[in-house]
Amino acid sequence: MADPYSEFILAQAKALRAGDEAPASRTEWQRRRAQIQANMLAGMGPFPEKPCALEAKILGVIQRATYHIERLIFQSRPEVWVT
Repeated sequence: MADPYSEFILAQAKALRAGDEAPASRTEWQRRRAQIQANMLAGMGPFPEKPCALEAKILGVIQRATYHIERLIFQSRPEVWVT
């Protein structure tokens, strides 16, 4: 059985999607797809004009007997760091 938080999230998702209907035609799906893409792009903001340097940095190393793990960060966009 799922934990209470997961159950809550699933219930909220079902409530939000309760009125959704499958597109009746390919044309309807293409129109809906275009709207979904436009909303996603608006939410993410514009893509950078050109790629930025990753500037990967090693923050630490976890040493094991037969391998090691490097904790690192890098830039996905200027000043946007990924861990």
